[in-house]
Amino acid sequence: LQSVAGDNGNELFSHPLLTNASRWRVSTSNISSPHLGFIGFGAVDPDGLGLGYNQCADGLRLAISGFNASDAVNVDIFAGIFPSVLSAMIDALRKS
Repeated sequence: LQSVAGDNGNELFSHPLLTNASRWRVSTSNISSPHLGFIGFGAVDPDGLGLGYNQCADGLRLAISGFNASDAVNVDIFAGIFPSVLSAMIDALRKS
């Protein structure tokens, strides 16, 4: 819609709610193949994370990336808490 509306001063496309919702702070990609030993996926937002994951028979392979210049995200902190968050999500789903 934004490209159709063009630059006609429509306030909808400059509203903070829409501009913030249009940012991809966490971008993911599933690369399911038992033959891939390493995967990667880049962040698409300067203040975001890229998560590439491969579901394997023996577990989940995950590659986490972010821009070095960003002070808003820390890949190491995210990687450190991710296993416990994932376990909590799995437990919640099993109980439902």
